[in-house]
Amino acid sequence: MYMELNKMATQYVGDGKHPNLYFVSNRADVVTVSTDFEIAYRAWEKLAYRSPRLECQLEDRLNGILASVEFHPETGRLEIFDDTRERRV
Repeated sequence: MYMELNKMATQYVGDGKHPNLYFVSNRADVVTVSTDFEIAYRAWEKLAYRSPRLECQLEDRLNGILASVEFHPETGRLEIFDDTRERRV
């Protein structure tokens, strides 16, 4: 199942087309695909704030990466980046 979702995400993320789809990945595997931002955001948020923290991303068709947990070279730690505040207001 992950292979099909990963292939779909590779094809659609950031292509700028409609309908917009949201993809949540845990490490390298897509674990959620949704047309609803809130559902996808909650799925990403559960992954982002778990312990121990692991890399994960929330991406969509129109913009690409919206939120992520990524390795930050300056601190040497995994850090949360979230550019979705305006969507959640």
